[in-house]
Amino acid sequence: MKIFATGDVIHLDKTSNITRVTLARVVGLINLGSNNGDNSFGWCGLKAVINFEDLIYVLDFPEAVKITTNDNLLVAEGTTAWNPSTYDLEKFDLLLFDKDDY
Repeated sequence: MKIFATGDVIHLDKTSNITRVTLARVVGLINLGSNNGDNSFGWCGLKAVINFEDLIYVLDFPEAVKITTNDNLLVAEGTTAWNPSTYDLEKFDLLLFDKDDY
């Protein structure tokens, strides 16, 4: 299954300001710790990592999501909040990014 999300993002290497993206593919998760000051993103918690126009971004709070099969058949979509969890790593075949690498 694949998941796509909409919301505010910051480029993974932090070279951009906050940008808004619409339905970009979620490719991984990153744990930014329990305090906004723990990292240079200024965000905390488990966040989605997305691929938007072949660039990798960290997504703050998903505002809308779309889930499809690997064959792109729609499973669900809507503006219901999605809270990433480690369970999603296997479910959506996501990578786990390490905040200390960025």
